[in-house]
Amino acid sequence: MIGCHLCNKSIHEISFLLNIPRSTVSGIITKWKQLGTTATQPTTGL
Repeated sequence: MIGCHLCNKSIHEISFLLNIPRSTVSGIITKWKQLGTTATQPTTGL
């Protein structure tokens, strides 16, 4: 998904190609831009 984004594909195009919701694509790309990774981050255990 990130590879598609780096090749200048729109969120709509990526969503259509992978058959997943645009909100999911947008969320993953936003997470990647902020954290540099799409891996699940550790949480604080309460």
